[in-house]
Amino acid sequence: MGIWRSDTSAVGWESCNDAAHTGAWKGEGGNCLDILADPERAAFVWATQGEKKPDQLIYSSTSASRDGWRGATGLPKGAFLYGLALDPRSPGSRRTLFVTAGGALYRSTDDGHSFAAPCTKCPPQSSPLRVVAARGILVLAGGEGGLWRSLDGGATFARLDPHKFPDRGTPGTLKQLKWDGPHAILITSDDTVLRAAACTAPPTPRRRPRPGRACGPMSMR
Repeated sequence: MGIWRSDTSAVGWESCNDAAHTGAWKGEGGNCLDILADPERAAFVWATQGEKKPDQLIYSSTSASRDGWRGATGLPKGAFLYGLALDPRSPGSRRTLFVTAGGALYRSTDDGHSFAAPCTKCPPQSSPLRVVAARGILVLAGGEGGLWRSLDGGATFARLDPHKFPDRGTPGTLKQLKWDGPHAILITSDDTVLRAAACTAPPTPRRRPRPGRACGPMSMR
């Protein structure tokens, strides 16, 4: 389906897909996994888009896509993009964004126009990152490699609570987006609490969730 917009509180919808960014879809669809709106600037939006999931790029628009999309630079070609996040404490005229690309963390400090890897001490390649949350110098990132924290804006990371967030998961392109570990991270406004969704496969009549590994929200202080 790609990207769609509603100006009528979801009563009606129109396509925001650009033929130049959707390959064989020719603007009639696309693969979009993340859409992010600026909390202060109306109609400023970012989204991932591409012909296929591994071929996505990040695009931005200052007019809710009415005047087209601007593609970001600096991201590795063919990498699986996921977990697009905005730092709400970054300047309102020049936002800082984070995203994971192929399991590695990338950051933009120019409204999402260009990205680069900020890490000097990153999680190992055996611990790929998939989701991110940021608030000032605090950055949380996680995936099948567990939950990691940075206190310097994403330059260095240390692993948190490995007993709660195990390092087992599904490698590869994550076509089904299944892994054990954080699937979503939220940093609250007081900076003291974070919540992460750690989830394994749901129980079935033949399988019960293992103790301490059930799906649901987890919190830390």
